[in-house]
Amino acid sequence: MADYKSAKEKIEKQFKELKQRSTAPAEPISKYLTKKLEGNQELEVQIMQSHKTFKKCLDYVIGKARKYLNGSNGYIEDETVYKWSTEYFALDDEEIEMSVIEAGAEDLSVEDEYYEIITDVADFATVRDALADEGYVFSMAELRYLPQNMMSLSNEDDIKNMNKLVDLLEEDDDVQNVYHNWG
Repeated sequence: MADYKSAKEKIEKQFKELKQRSTAPAEPISKYLTKKLEGNQELEVQIMQSHKTFKKCLDYVIGKARKYLNGSNGYIEDETVYKWSTEYFALDDEEIEMSVIEAGAEDLSVEDEYYEIITDVADFATVRDALADEGYVFSMAELRYLPQNMMSLSNEDDIKNMNKLVDLLEEDDDVQNVYHNWG
């Protein structure tokens, strides 16, 4: 994780990274947040949280806009979009956790770049749809196998062989996914 000297530096760096991928609303929101930071220590602290990113802010704003427009075309005032961008950074992880639990998920893990939500297979669609209805945007939503027990390999030959096996399986066109329980 990069070490930023200021929230302004963090927003500007992450904006430049996103600009290369041409994310439409990024520039006006970046300029707004940069200006809003002047003398606003509370916002600076919120932006400097390691797991809060400008990309997740844009995803949050886009999700709110989709919910607001409810599938139809329309116009959203700039001030509303700017409010949503600062709202994202003010969101408390406990609020997000409550939304996830109320949607029926089993667990929430807060990572540096994302939130990982664990749910029973039978509840997957319900949880995903409930959170999407609240305006959350997913970078990925899929069913995956999770190991019940993790195993560790200590012998160098075993590790080398296991890496080779996983690589061969991943390269095989007939294999869609590779799951294992060693780390």
